[in-house]
Amino acid sequence: TLFPTPAQTSAAPTTTTVPPSNGPSSPPSIAPTAAKEGKFQKFALRYRVSTSNELEVRNCNWLSKRPINMIQKYCRNKKYQLYTEGFLPASRVCFDTCANYCVQQADNAVFMLGTKLSETGDEVLKLRQCKYLRSLTVKKLAEVCETKVEVDIKTRYGIASEVCTKTCVNSTKAC
Repeated sequence: TLFPTPAQTSAAPTTTTVPPSNGPSSPPSIAPTAAKEGKFQKFALRYRVSTSNELEVRNCNWLSKRPINMIQKYCRNKKYQLYTEGFLPASRVCFDTCANYCVQQADNAVFMLGTKLSETGDEVLKLRQCKYLRSLTVKKLAEVCETKVEVDIKTRYGIASEVCTKTCVNSTKAC
């Protein structure tokens, strides 16, 4: 399966590869998760060119044991801000390890805009990609970037100013 089971997330650290999808990637589905770092929470690291472009997945324990320059690279650099195949980047999963680093914006990065009610009456997150912000007026962009979203759903998704660090000019996570 593409999504780790509870047994897989508490197992010893391993490298997982996921075959690439043929179509455009959609944001991961929302599963209630705590917004704190778990040792074995998995994140999308990169696509391996050498192995048929498979997704390489690692966990926060693995990241925390890398040298400082590698941690900074995986938490900060645009090319590692992958929102794909059911996984989020280290910057959105490994909160403690990545706390000291700014985040370079990737246009496919996903932020929470707010919540809405589903057809079944459940509260669900309203998600957007950073590239969505380019279509907004200056006034609406400022409004979205300044919005602090409070939700009852536990999530790893950040608000626009945390994720879209280039577009939201007043972002505290901007590089």
